[in-house]
Amino acid sequence: METQEMERRIARQIIDDGLAAGYTIDVYDGEETVLKRSTDPEAIIGAMFSTDSDMLIFHEGDRRKGSVWFVYGNSGWDVVADYSTNLEHIMAGADKLSDDFLEQIHAAAG
Repeated sequence: METQEMERRIARQIIDDGLAAGYTIDVYDGEETVLKRSTDPEAIIGAMFSTDSDMLIFHEGDRRKGSVWFVYGNSGWDVVADYSTNLEHIMAGADKLSDDFLEQIHAAAG
């Protein structure tokens, strides 16, 4: 599996799980917030991947609840560089997906 596909699948898992938990999501591309308070997963994923890194900022109502920082172009499974610990409840699916990708890489390497 290609690096970019892994990155997109992990990002989509986080987006889907965040939206399912009731959050709205901003996309910050390192220079500006390119999408604000969205609940549209296609718009969110579409606003990502135009720079070397992005930050998703999760809101509950008017309150910022935390963020997830993505850095692109490494191994793919490690696209999440950091996240707010109070978002751990939405990170479980992405953590499992990342672990699965890493296992696949190790299995293919022999």
